[in-house]
Amino acid sequence: MDRQQQVCLTFTGDILCSEMQNKVSRIGEDCYVYDSIFAGIRDLFIQADYVCGSLETPLAGKELGYSESAINFNTPDSFAEALKKVGINMVTTSNNHCLDRGIIGLKRTIKVLDEFGLEHIGTYLTREDSEHILIKDFDGLKVSFLSYTYGTNSRSNKHFLEGEDIYLVDLFRRQDRLVVQKISFIKKCIRKIKRKLFSSKDVKRSKIVLDNVPSTEITNSDNQFYVKRLRSKISKAKELSDIVVLCMHGGGQFNFREGPGEYTKYLMQTALDAGVNIVIGNHTHCVLPAEWYDNQTLGVYSLGNFCFTPRDGYYVDGVYADYSVVLNIYLDKINKCLGKVTFFVTKSVRAEDNGCVVKLVYDLFQSEPDEEQKRILQQDNLAVISRFINKELQELPVEREYDFCLLTNKEEKLCL
Repeated sequence: MDRQQQVCLTFTGDILCSEMQNKVSRIGEDCYVYDSIFAGIRDLFIQADYVCGSLETPLAGKELGYSESAINFNTPDSFAEALKKVGINMVTTSNNHCLDRGIIGLKRTIKVLDEFGLEHIGTYLTREDSEHILIKDFDGLKVSFLSYTYGTNSRSNKHFLEGEDIYLVDLFRRQDRLVVQKISFIKKCIRKIKRKLFSSKDVKRSKIVLDNVPSTEITNSDNQFYVKRLRSKISKAKELSDIVVLCMHGGGQFNFREGPGEYTKYLMQTALDAGVNIVIGNHTHCVLPAEWYDNQTLGVYSLGNFCFTPRDGYYVDGVYADYSVVLNIYLDKINKCLGKVTFFVTKSVRAEDNGCVVKLVYDLFQSEPDEEQKRILQQDNLAVISRFINKELQELPVEREYDFCLLTNKEEKLCL
């Protein structure tokens, strides 16, 4: 197909910024530069017509305190500038960290993104804003984008949405509420010690979580308001556009062996049944499978961590948390449907200053002089791709870009 007849949508995994990354990016009083993180991938998005990233940190301002732990974030505004410079056009903001600095931080994040010219979906300034659907018109092909999250870490950050404020975040379900109970002095001391152990000063081991939401939430009547609103918004998007994309923040963290949990599978199926054409999942800190549901429907459970400081803070060994998939979905402007699908594999590498640098695995492989290190890179690359295509591969060369349709035996033309 002629490239001029196509639109290339590119999606990244979660974009995180640790306390360590803030420290090494500071060059003066309240002056931070993050450009070096993405210096090695500046040409990654050249072929894309529209690049969508998953921004998993608020931009809430210095007054509310920058990130001081591995599970509660706030990043300087210039991080958004770096994302814009590298070629990202839009970011999703509905995720479990969007209320890490409360409603004030959520609203300020939106205003900062507007200042830097980054479009955004999933969180809003008002209820009226939440009714708006982002629709991009690519020479007559209209694509709508939605973004929803399973939760907002409300139990830990204690920011609960009430009244009209429940519309400020696109939620799949009700927020988790605190369980009020009497806690002994000894238990309080133990909790304080555990919180200290989550400090990002050293590498701390976390645990594999099958799903962040129990399957009982599928039938919980309290969630029907949110499910009904989700379906209504999808229906509206279908009326206004040719292709509907849903960015889904959910799943179990570091869960690479068992695969998606029951609740996350339910979210995927609910979205597809409602008419979504493409589901792009994130949150799990590792790459998870992408699956064809029919010739024109693609569901991705997780693209992994696009920007992530390896072995810093919240971490689990052996899950390839520093690897990510950057997904390219080509749409046929004439027939208004999915065309080919390709992807890159990237890796977040520790720089000399202990910060993060995002690299193409292909570039790392080509420049690596040590044969043993090259072997490890090739082995890791194979493992990540096998997980992504949900098929065990015995061998595969390290390439710059991979054809997803070819690897999943979906070589026939997708547009019918």
